[in-house]
Formats: sequence, C-alpha cells, structure tokens
Amino acid sequence: MFVSALSMTAAMMIGGCTQAPDSDEAKVGDAQEVQDAGAAMIAEVDLASSKVEWVGTKVTGRHNGEIRMSKGSLQMTEGALVGGKFTLDMTSMSATDKMGAENGLTDHLQSAEFFEVEKFPTAEFVITGVRKLDSAPVDAEDVPEINQYKLSNPTHEIAGNLTLKGVTKSVTFPAAVNVSQGSVSATAKFNINRADWGITYPGKPDDLIREIVHIGIALKAAVQVS
Repeated sequence: MFVSALSMTAAMMIGGCTQAPDSDEAKVGDAQEVQDAGAAMIAEVDLASSKVEWVGTKVTGRHNGEIRMSKGSLQMTEGALVGGKFTLDMTSMSATDKMGAENGLTDHLQSAEFFEVEKFPTAEFVITGVRKLDSAPVDAEDVPEINQYKLSNPTHEIAGNLTLKGVTKSVTFPAAVNVSQGSVSATAKFNINRADWGITYPGKPDDLIREIVHIGIALKAAVQVS
C-alpha cells in the first residue's frame, strides 16, 4: 500500500508538472568547425536594444528571466547574414518573475548546482552556418517582443556552437532575420535540454524541475563597413 501510494504520488507529480513552452526544439549535436565566412560588413549588436530571455518549468509552475549580452556582432555579405559571435554575461542571469525574484532563484541559478557563474562567468554562441528558408520576409523596424514561444515567420535556419558551463555543443534553430536600411533585427525562439550541457540539478523531490528550457532571443544591430 505504501509503495503504491508513493508511485501514485510520483505519477501525479509528473503528470501535473507545468509543461515547457510549446516551441521549436533546437537540434543539438557535437560542436562544429567555425569557418571564415568572408564577410564584407560587420553589424555590431546594440546591447541596449537586444535581449535574451529564458523560461524554466517545474511541478509547481514556471519561472522566467533574462541574461544580458556583453558583446556581439553579425557578419554580412551582400545584405545577407553569413556569421556572427555573441558573448553572454552569465553573472547577469536573473529571475524576473515575482516568485523567483523574491525566493532567491537568481542566486541559486548562479550557484554550482546550475550555471556556476563564478567559475564560468560568460557563455558564447558562434554561428557556423546560415540557411535561408522559403518564407515571407520579416517586415519590422523594431525588435519584436518575446511574448510568444514559437516563430510564425522564420526566414532562416541558424546553426552555431553554444558554450555553457565549459561545454560546447552545436545547436540549430529557426530565426526571423530582417536586413533594412543599414540595420539588422533578428528573433529566435526555441527549446533546449540543459542536461546536454551537464546542467542536471533535478530540483526538490516534491518540486522536480524539467530539463527543457525555453530560450528567446531578440537583437538589433547596426551595419558598419569593415
């Protein structure tokens, strides 16, 4: 009876767990070689107008937050995106939902149980490939707000090496990219499994944390002749 009760409780916990946002699942694999894209122009990312947001879920609900970019640039050739490199300031990682902010989630995320930011203060994403999709062009002057979890108008498929906590993996995901009047805006929304980067803290026994994490990226950059 006792074992059965425990099994039933566990099943209810798992079944009742708040689901990760419905989004495109990034393809994850071994790190890829970064080749010289031969870019003719560089677009420096406007850090003040760009953002990286995350959503994590667990049995009792969800948390969301953000991470600041410390630097970034896009490589352009003949008006087309061909490469790029971005650095994230992991010491800026924070929980922005009320419950997470009030309960010390930011400190926990920065601890060794999650991202160990004292040892790994930055994360990096380097584009290794860009493929244009057969989609309608994005027509947006400003960076779209990340208020939905799946793109309805992806224009490109982006591949790149993502380094988190000293582990580098290749990730591939859809993105909406717009090049207009000397500026570039881009949006991406996708899910990754944090365990692929060795981040495996399970949560409390009565409040398990899902391994799937949603990432939302919105950035804006100004094109400069190199």
